[in-house]
Amino acid sequence: MSAAGGLAGALLYLKFSSKHLTIILGFLLLATSVAALTHWAERWKPAGVAASLLGVASGFFGGIAGNQGGLRAAALLAFTLPPVAYVATSTAVGLAVDVARMPIYVWRAGSGLASFALLIAVATVGVIIGTLFGERLLFGLSPRVFQRLIAILIGALGVWVIASTLK
Repeated sequence: MSAAGGLAGALLYLKFSSKHLTIILGFLLLATSVAALTHWAERWKPAGVAASLLGVASGFFGGIAGNQGGLRAAALLAFTLPPVAYVATSTAVGLAVDVARMPIYVWRAGSGLASFALLIAVATVGVIIGTLFGERLLFGLSPRVFQRLIAILIGALGVWVIASTLK
């Protein structure tokens, strides 16, 4: 469902004001962080249609703002998964979302991406290194500490998204 939402968001990326939607994304990330830190997310267990709608919404906002990982991380907090399952699920969904939306971005950006080839390569290497080292760090944490850390990081991402958009 997240991949379908990501595809729809990517298709509509140029139709909407990305600045306003990115600010909304930032506030959604902050709200999710607060919900997780106050344990509200533990009391609400989405299932069925609600879980599907969360997937579509996180994919859509991520596709339209170009930053879906934070929303995916936020949505997964509601399921209180153990760290290994959380990271595996997030990674699998991320790959599905990217397979759905990247062709749209490449089609729209076309040759403009060539000037970012070095940046894309460095970012890709950073993701691989971060995954290998992050795995060892995160999997050593208790589920409670892991969830708090993710919630804090989601909140920090929300603040950064809002601040960088308002520049």
